[in-house]
Amino acid sequence: MLKGAHSWVADGLGESWQNAASVPWAARCGLGDLLSGYIAGLGAMGISASHNCDGELLALGMFLHSEAACRSMMASSASSIGKTLEKMTLSVQASKCCFAHTE
Repeated sequence: MLKGAHSWVADGLGESWQNAASVPWAARCGLGDLLSGYIAGLGAMGISASHNCDGELLALGMFLHSEAACRSMMASSASSIGKTLEKMTLSVQASKCCFAHTE
């Protein structure tokens, strides 16, 4: 993952994702720490649910992090964005669409 104004993710299979809809305040100091911690947590949840921790999961974390920054009321605050990200994650988990496996 390359974090920046338009973060980009690539996996070992040649798949790639780019976030073209980010906001400038999502590329501030401290938010990379929030992003890396969030993605580590997503990976742990994916692995514990017996799913692969792959580029798609990393891209999901990147997009959710950016969306949380867009929705945050105090946009440049890592704690504000983290709280928004937590609410979004709980909403996704409640709808049971997170880590859905399709054949």
